[in-house]
Amino acid sequence: LRDKDAAPALRAALRDADASVRREAAAAGGMAGDARAVPALVAALDDADAPVRYAAIRSLGLLRSPDAVAALTDAVGWGDAGERALALEALAKVGTPEALAPVLQSAGADDPGEAAEARRALQGGGTEEWRGALRRGAARPEWQAAAAAAFALARRGQAAEAWRAAEPLLGHADGAVRTEAAQAAGLAGRTVPAAREGLERAAAGEGQSWVKAVMEAALR
Repeated sequence: LRDKDAAPALRAALRDADASVRREAAAAGGMAGDARAVPALVAALDDADAPVRYAAIRSLGLLRSPDAVAALTDAVGWGDAGERALALEALAKVGTPEALAPVLQSAGADDPGEAAEARRALQGGGTEEWRGALRRGAARPEWQAAAAAAFALARRGQAAEAWRAAEPLLGHADGAVRTEAAQAAGLAGRTVPAAREGLERAAAGEGQSWVKAVMEAALR
């Protein structure tokens, strides 16, 4: 199935009447490494069998095709919790600004589950295009999206940019915001002295014990 010539057979298998055959084909689609499988995998997102849909989303993430972005974005909105998490991860793997836009949007969602899934998805990537999208995400007005982008930048070694995004959030009224910003600042502080100094000041003045504990842990 890694042979690119297997793509036509794989597309046919995705239309098989047997759901188990379709599941295997959807799972193999990403391993085939052939972008010609993308249209069939996108069509499989409408399959009546949930495991087929899950496998198709994973494969689209592996293929990293911009042609799948619209369908994966739709899956974030209408899919079940499993599809949403997988679609966010797949979009982050595609990594173009268009693909990362819905992930950043979800990072700022009111639903804590969706926001957490998006933040996990943002920890991948690493291309310059991906980092550029994260920089724009760090400037978003929604604190959740900005904090998630700051932490992702810090995880990928973009310490100075992560600190610029995290610094104003250390003084946010919401303790959850301050904890996420503290984690970004803690990572950035390993190479940017100003980030560590800023986090030390924030920890010294923090009035909520649980937030203070997170800040102190981030300084270790």
